[in-house]
Amino acid sequence: MPRNRHAKKKYSIPLLVKEPGPKTDKIRIDLTGEMTQDKFVQFLIDSDSLAAEPEFLDLEFDKQKAFEVTTRLFEKNEQLLEAARKKGPEALQAVSEDLRNDIISKLLTPEFRMEINNRLQTLLERLRSENENKKLQMATALETLMRFNDFPLSMSGLVNQIYQRSIQQSLRDQQEEIALIESLTADIGLDGSNPQELFALLDQPEKLNPLENELFKNPGLKQRLEDQVAGIMDDFETELKEGRVELDLFTGDELIFFINRIEQRITTEAQILERSDPVAKELVVKMFNGVVGEILPPERWQSFYRDVQNVARKWISDRYTWGAAMQAELGLLAKEEYQPNPFVVFVLLGQLKRMGEPKKVKRSRK
Repeated sequence: MPRNRHAKKKYSIPLLVKEPGPKTDKIRIDLTGEMTQDKFVQFLIDSDSLAAEPEFLDLEFDKQKAFEVTTRLFEKNEQLLEAARKKGPEALQAVSEDLRNDIISKLLTPEFRMEINNRLQTLLERLRSENENKKLQMATALETLMRFNDFPLSMSGLVNQIYQRSIQQSLRDQQEEIALIESLTADIGLDGSNPQELFALLDQPEKLNPLENELFKNPGLKQRLEDQVAGIMDDFETELKEGRVELDLFTGDELIFFINRIEQRITTEAQILERSDPVAKELVVKMFNGVVGEILPPERWQSFYRDVQNVARKWISDRYTWGAAMQAELGLLAKEEYQPNPFVVFVLLGQLKRMGEPKKVKRSRK
């Protein structure tokens, strides 16, 4: 990741000079040379103290989003960070600062910038009336910076402090929520530190209902658990379609029927399928679900549904990694007849992937 990628860009950076006047000193903006730029930047760095002012004391980024963006970017750049660690502390700090700037730029929506600006105007009015010259210089420097929409606002100590505060509060919230989950689940004989075990509650309403009542008292905790569940389900379905989960629910004849029917459809609708636009992608999904629907008429679907039930029970009993996710998928299936469902399609695609090319697929014995 390039260092100081904004360094070459030129901005008119003003020097803030105290001008003699009435009791409420005025600040005039005087454009000068290199010394001006250094002083201006120092004002911006020192503006972290403004985060403790009443106008900014309660301002935070969306804590959940801040945590997710931070985690995602640091995981994505893990190799870059490891290379920087080997070079030494300075290199690691440089890469970390670049990452932090990227994170803040993703969090600084136009609405959030407007919120900062509105609060800044309120702060400026108060500081002028209180003759707080040093803070007034910092606030005026920041106000000047915000006139440049493309200026990296992450240079501001105030914005950095807001970001740090948001992340720290997010971590505190998570620790409190984890402690609450562990306390609640311990009462019903589950390990609350393992999100997989929470899925097991889906089939135990007598245990799930009291826990749900507590969750509704804490919307943040409920949302976090739902996000964890969604993440685990996404991981499970990815493993399924890549063929990395041993789950064989379709017969060899059904797999061959699927291959042949898809080949027929591809031949007749080749021009549309060659496109990569959303309409073409939707057609592929419809095509797959349609063929799966032919394979699983109501009577066959009843048998398929029972197979999923049995596998879910066995995996949960054996404490298999994906047992709880399988139980959750079961809860999303219609009981009477097949309804389009990505889980079912991914099971089929995973089976095909494990079996290799179509010629390797064996027909089931009569």
